[in-house]
Amino acid sequence: MARRGKAKERRFRLAAPDGQAFTLVDRGARGWQLEATIAGHGRIRESVGRGSREEATRRAIERLGQLERVAASPFAPTITRAAAELIVAKVKEGRAESYTGAMEGHLRNYILPHYGQNTLVSAVLVAEHTRFKHILGEGDLELRTCNRVLTTLRQVFKYAEEKGYCEPQLFPRNFREDPQEAAERWHLLEPEDIGTLLAHTDDELRPVLGYIANTGLRIGTALQTDASFIDLRKRLVHYPASALKGRRAHTVELNDAAAAFLAEALEASPGNPFPFSYWFVARRWVGIRDEAGFPGVRIHDLRHSFVSNQLAAGTPIHVVRDMAAHRSLTVTALYAHHTDEARRAAAERVQITVGEKAQRDAATGTFDTRIDTKRKTPGTKPGVSSAKPVGHEGFEPSANGLRIHCSTN
Repeated sequence: MARRGKAKERRFRLAAPDGQAFTLVDRGARGWQLEATIAGHGRIRESVGRGSREEATRRAIERLGQLERVAASPFAPTITRAAAELIVAKVKEGRAESYTGAMEGHLRNYILPHYGQNTLVSAVLVAEHTRFKHILGEGDLELRTCNRVLTTLRQVFKYAEEKGYCEPQLFPRNFREDPQEAAERWHLLEPEDIGTLLAHTDDELRPVLGYIANTGLRIGTALQTDASFIDLRKRLVHYPASALKGRRAHTVELNDAAAAFLAEALEASPGNPFPFSYWFVARRWVGIRDEAGFPGVRIHDLRHSFVSNQLAAGTPIHVVRDMAAHRSLTVTALYAHHTDEARRAAAERVQITVGEKAQRDAATGTFDTRIDTKRKTPGTKPGVSSAKPVGHEGFEPSANGLRIHCSTN
């Protein structure tokens, strides 16, 4: 039996008695949907139930009037106002500056750009939260960061609910976070691949992306780079704790390429080398990666690739940990299983073979495997060799006839 296709939606453009334009969408069995753009609310999409077109029109006009009255009220709180009141309350509770600073960053960089600074708290639909979570998950952020942004969003609306600014709302669950599963989803690029990406980048964004690729910084930290942090003479950039995700000060060593990209950015913008917002870079990045032939690669994968390439080049893991500002070696070790070539080179570097003397003894039959080569006191037990111990005091002597051959190839 042939499967029926989705019924085509019918749209009706109408106007309320006060002149407010709106659209009614007939979605069949799912009922009618109201679409309109209202000052203070932005563009809304809201279900107005089932029934005839006349009934749906009446309910839509009533809902528009309700939203317009709320928007006209001088006491109608916006998301920005509710968020500001929440942060003030957290400061009065004695919360750490790093805690409230992280909340402000979530609001400024992710929540307010999506919902709108002047959007009323009472006008936000539950479905918008689900849409926001979907956009976060499809973006360039780690799952842990996404979950923290969702936590800040919940706190803002829970505070608004307690103050009577809006009705109780349901929020989507956090993203499932498993470091091992996350590591399997990384896109690790070779230096040549990153060079191809930079070749497809325009002159405006190439310095910041090249700087990230050569330092392993997160994009949020890179965009906070200030001229006062930079010491080009010593090739160092000192980042304060407030600029890093882990809230710990970090110093970046600049290689030749990183110093060149940073100098190019400072020439264009002396005070703030990277005067961009996260969303501005993220939107442009999609076109860059697709044009270069790397669909699905995130900006954060430049950081993953930096750590992986450093380990593959033989950089000690504790040094890579410090370069990436990881809290522990456990995090850095997640990249270790991606460096098969480095492990293979290490296996070839140290090889243990049977020594020539042991081969000659085995050929003549004079090699006695019963001799205990460990240190013994002569004459302590019958049948045990009374040979003098070999080696220095406190050390086990080397095995008889064995030789370690080290190859540096």
